[in-house]
Amino acid sequence: MITKNRLCHFGEFIDSKIQLSSIGKIVQDEWIKTFEIRSYLNLFRGEFIVMPNHFHALIGIGDNSGNLQYTATNLDYNEIRDAKIIEGDPHKVEDSIQCWDATLGVPNAENSSKLPHDIPVINPFQNLSESPQNQFGPQSNNLASIMRGFKSAVTTRARNIEPDFAWQSRFYEHIVRDQESFETISWYIKKNPENWKGK
Repeated sequence: MITKNRLCHFGEFIDSKIQLSSIGKIVQDEWIKTFEIRSYLNLFRGEFIVMPNHFHALIGIGDNSGNLQYTATNLDYNEIRDAKIIEGDPHKVEDSIQCWDATLGVPNAENSSKLPHDIPVINPFQNLSESPQNQFGPQSNNLASIMRGFKSAVTTRARNIEPDFAWQSRFYEHIVRDQESFETISWYIKKNPENWKGK
């Protein structure tokens, strides 16, 4: 997610380390809160980083009441957990974290065999009719609604500090399809500060 006009509201680099501004700390705080206040969604928090004008994060949505009818039945809940924060630094996490593949169980999904166990998924092809009405009900408790809530909470608090604060209107999403992709994206997020060019 990027700030409007790529303005550096979230902090700056000093001696090659990100120093978060008050608004940057709000972003970090609200991201952590996202998982606490939406615990009913069984969310997974992977790597994340607050950069001067943007924010990267990995998030998974697990088995919950909103998608229960479409999920696999042999999930071992003891194997799923958040990335654990080490020494109070939310950017340092344990290496052995689990992830979900949102395409596992979907017809013709590629690379799903690379994951160690069955993982809950929504099958977009199941129980669909040809009726033009919305078969999925209200669009809530999905990735878009989580991001709307997060961005709204940050904006509300940030505008007490900087009244003109705004996000770019959309965000980029990418479905993680296998463990290799998960590790590559996690590595990219961890290394993002080293690649900062001040843009």
